[in-house]
Amino acid sequence: MLSGVIREEFKDACWATASTLGILTFSSTDVDMTKKQPWPLGPEDPSDLEWLRLGAGKMKLWQLLNPLRPQSAFRPMAHVLARLSQPLPEKGIDGVPPDMVRFCGMGETSTAENNAYYSVAHGLSQLQKVDNLNDAYGSALRVSGHMSGNFGALLRQKDPMALILLCLWYEKARKTKWWIEMRARYEHEAIRSYIQEFHGGHAAVKQLL
Repeated sequence: MLSGVIREEFKDACWATASTLGILTFSSTDVDMTKKQPWPLGPEDPSDLEWLRLGAGKMKLWQLLNPLRPQSAFRPMAHVLARLSQPLPEKGIDGVPPDMVRFCGMGETSTAENNAYYSVAHGLSQLQKVDNLNDAYGSALRVSGHMSGNFGALLRQKDPMALILLCLWYEKARKTKWWIEMRARYEHEAIRSYIQEFHGGHAAVKQLL
């Protein structure tokens, strides 16, 4: 059905299914702490960061389904959903804290194409300024939607700066929805432990965490 034009009567059902699968995958907390340490502390597992792939797929579905279209059943959530599609700056460092700019290697000519941290750094900088939880929820989802691709590859390599940005995202995002908090309970703490153990002397750790 998704290989062609999606009929109007199926669009809301497709978006609802994608959203539910995303929540279930993200909130899955079947980690047995007595047998296996959570990512990134434990041995590599094919399911590590699976939620990144699903999140990227969901954003592609957005283009096909447009949950903000006038006849959508999700129109009552327009205020939250609109934040998912808000564009980030195309170039530069405006609004990004100086320390984050420095450690992400960003400059006035930086773009999403030439800097893997760019989109997450910009989205996270905006998220950190949002106090209203409903607004923060939409902004948090927007940031996670940019965590695939080159940034996702850095996470899988356990790149210290990518881990720091993910850690900062968890600290804000976990307050917005229960299902984010469920994963944050173990993965956020595991990321912090990994960073402190293997990169505790990194200047970015001291300045940003």
